[in-house]
Amino acid sequence: MPAILRTSAVLPWCVGAFVAAGCVQANDGGDGTDTDVVDTNDRDTDTDTVVDTDTVVDTDTVADTDTDTDGATSPCADAPFELTLGTGAHAFVPTSPGDDVELFHGVQGGFHVWVGMQVDHSPEFVGVSIQITDVTTGTVITDGGTVTGRVQLVSDTPGTWACSGTLWGVEGRLDLTQLGGAYDGWEQICGKPLDIAVTVSDGDGGAFLGAQTLRITAQPPPEFGVPCTVE
Repeated sequence: MPAILRTSAVLPWCVGAFVAAGCVQANDGGDGTDTDVVDTNDRDTDTDTVVDTDTVVDTDTVADTDTDTDGATSPCADAPFELTLGTGAHAFVPTSPGDDVELFHGVQGGFHVWVGMQVDHSPEFVGVSIQITDVTTGTVITDGGTVTGRVQLVSDTPGTWACSGTLWGVEGRLDLTQLGGAYDGWEQICGKPLDIAVTVSDGDGGAFLGAQTLRITAQPPPEFGVPCTVE
């Protein structure tokens, strides 16, 4: 029987486009041993070695310099707070103890006293509380006299605050029903002494600054007649 010559046979499906792409073929070496040829084109040669190279370092060396200044000492506190009481609707009017002061008749029918003050070594914004007492009876006759919020003083130095200034036109409203008569019964206090007690506090912190009492003699508005006298 004639010998059969073995030749390397390529699998019939490894043709055309597949050859270009590579394939696995069995090679019969003629010695009866099949040698597999590994297609190196199909190996996973993905050598992606992406490394997170983000080496950004926070180099912010700015220190937090925020400080609580709530307790900082005011430059106006280098000397004791000074308060001088007076009156005045449109400007501060110095007033001596016992001076006659006209009552103001409001559009709603009640009466009030215009209170003013002068301050030194003071913050620009203050809180003001007013209490008015009928000296003869000892009765408090103030009607809503507390000034709430912050009141800005008028500086003695135009354009800047130099720790001294004035305030005027603050209403010391009166409730004369406290004396047993009508709300607008001005005759009950006409010619009599009234004590105007004023307390001033820091408008930003509420700390007490000072207090003073001024005694005046109440007189009616000009349209109500001549000044009263008390015998």
